[in-house]
Amino acid sequence: MKEFPVDDAKLNTCVKEARFLRRLRHPAVVQIEAVFFEEKTGSSTGNFYIQMPFYANGALDEWVECCKPDSLKS
Repeated sequence: MKEFPVDDAKLNTCVKEARFLRRLRHPAVVQIEAVFFEEKTGSSTGNFYIQMPFYANGALDEWVECCKPDSLKS
């Protein structure tokens, strides 16, 4: 799950990007399962969430640091 604090203007951008990523199919891109918006009471801001599948190998940045993948290998 990724969380992004947003206001009204940023929310529209997040929704457009999430729609694009939802349709994207590529082996190097994690699929999006769902998106959520939680509005803060009495405010024009809130949190935008992107839900992705759970991968047992942990966070991507930790895996890259540990495994040092080579994009030229097939």
